Amino acid sequence: MNKLLLIIPLLLILGGIALGKLVDYLSNPLTYRIQVDSPIQLSDFSGSTTVHGGDEQTYSYSVTNKANRDISGVFKFIIHEPDTPTENDADAILTIGDKTITPQKDVNETTKDLIFTSGTITLKAGDTVKAEWRITFNPRLEPGNYSFETQVVPG
Repeated sequence: MNKLLLIIPLLLILGGIALGKLVDYLSNPLTYRIQVDSPIQLSDFSGSTTVHGGDEQTYSYSVTNKANRDISGVFKFIIHEPDTPTENDADAILTIGDKTITPQKDVNETTKDLIFTSGTITLKAGDTVKAEWRITFNPRLEPGNYSFETQVVPG
């Protein structure tokens, strides 16, 4: 009788485990694959590729919020320089729609970048706005190969 009392709980445990595995096998799970795209689209870029020291250039592009909710983020304009940049190499003004912003200016000596960053800007769901950077280059800017990059970083 004592052996029977020990065997019954063991059989119940083993039966429960087996039934649990059978339920997993019979449950027929559904699997979905999704692709996540950037919620922000930049397009219609325009601006000069020839710059001289002392020039004021305008670079503009469209920014579309493709998400179905408002997105806040910062706008960046990055100048990649051939030599170590200084804060005196250029100044910038950013206009988004009817809003004009004086961006923060930072130097990254490691990547040789002069980076202009706006404060936080909110894009309404589905809206497209025009962003326009007016960059004034220092007359003593060294000749060389420079490149520009624009970003909108959600945050």
